[in-house]
Amino acid sequence: MIRETKYNPESEHLPVEESKILKTLGFDIPCIKYLWHDPSLKDLVSLSYSSDVISSNWNSEDVFTSVPLLQQVFQWLRIKHNILANVYSNASGYLYEWHDAEGGTHRGDSGFKGYNDGGCWDYYEEAEIECLRFLIDKIAKMPKPSEQKKCKPYKGILSNIGIGGFMNPNVPYLYRVWIL
Repeated sequence: MIRETKYNPESEHLPVEESKILKTLGFDIPCIKYLWHDPSLKDLVSLSYSSDVISSNWNSEDVFTSVPLLQQVFQWLRIKHNILANVYSNASGYLYEWHDAEGGTHRGDSGFKGYNDGGCWDYYEEAEIECLRFLIDKIAKMPKPSEQKKCKPYKGILSNIGIGGFMNPNVPYLYRVWIL
């Protein structure tokens, strides 16, 4: 069944709360829409569009937050975090999945967490926003490089066994394997 919906230009932009999280994650793609907040007036915020034809990186200033288009967030995920996400449909509705942008390794999907009886979302835009919310939350919870634990080198046995049988000890180190 094809549904007729009215175009809503606001649905092209990431919601404000997720935009604020993206700012803390280092989102730096220029945007035409921004959020202005006055630190002295905690609850006063204003959503505006840039009067310039050229967009700006509003996140570079404390009182502004960039409110990106959804396609800009997907682009940032692909370039900065090597995540390629997409929304697709099945008989029950819309779902999402994500892969490594380089290499295409499948990393996960929505797992039928949608609200309808089939575990999907009824509208493409809902699945798209839920996908971005999930991925932004996942990135926000990742440890910073300075917080990551260093791996200790394994002190195992170096084997000369490789593909095709025993390897010559003169073969470069790259082709040797560790037996755990």
